[in-house]
Amino acid sequence: MRDSITKYLIECDLVKLSHIVSSAIDNRCDTKCSENRLQSKVLLSEVSREMDENVSYGPWGVSFIATEDKNQCDKAWEIGNAEPFLQQGEYSSCKVKLVSHAKKAICPICGKSIVLT
Repeated sequence: MRDSITKYLIECDLVKLSHIVSSAIDNRCDTKCSENRLQSKVLLSEVSREMDENVSYGPWGVSFIATEDKNQCDKAWEIGNAEPFLQQGEYSSCKVKLVSHAKKAICPICGKSIVLT
């Protein structure tokens, strides 16, 4: 069974994969924020780096993957859209960089609706 699940996940486009993994992470009781002194969450992320004018790569940057805001997106478009994570932005309230396939997304940390560019 594990092999068939792994094969399915490998064959998914990145958007579908992010939906599956984000949903699984969000619904695990061990990843929910507690009311104790320490709060933690497990998040899905993307790392990237750019080549500079000297043809060498700069440092890696981390952006967390945000899924689309289903209340703001066209229902026919929202799931299964194989667009890469081209929408990006920095969410000042949570002080994190985010990427998504959708312009209108949900912050994976606080759950608030955000607009990316």
